[in-house]
Amino acid sequence: MCWVCVDGSVLLDELVKPDQPIVDYLTRYSGITPARMKTATCSLRRAQKYVRKLVNHNVILVGHGLENDLKALQLAHPYCVDTSLLYDHHRGPPYKPSLRFLTRTYLKRHIQERNQERIGHDSNEDARATLDLFKLKLANKPSFGKFKQ
Repeated sequence: MCWVCVDGSVLLDELVKPDQPIVDYLTRYSGITPARMKTATCSLRRAQKYVRKLVNHNVILVGHGLENDLKALQLAHPYCVDTSLLYDHHRGPPYKPSLRFLTRTYLKRHIQERNQERIGHDSNEDARATLDLFKLKLANKPSFGKFKQ
């Protein structure tokens, strides 16, 4: 998990050990391997404590697919903004645009690129892209990022 402040500085960047055994690492997407997971020292309980220290109830959480992250952390929060819901998918609901697509389309940046050195996502890169997409949406009209049906 990676949490960044509104200025893009990293508040927390930890690999969290789940309580249950991992059935499929989805390494192609996550970039996490069994060997890398063996180095993880942060338990779910400790991750929850870190987040509670960082985030009070007045903070707005911004994420992409945020419900998945909160579910994995077994946390709830009253003020959440999900960039996968702020921007339309070209096919319309119930589809949601990917972070990679939104970043390439609106920020003109390439993220989640696979190459010899890297597979899967970089949580820090994803967090910053999500923050930048949120700021871009705020700087524009409400219709920005919406497809005409």
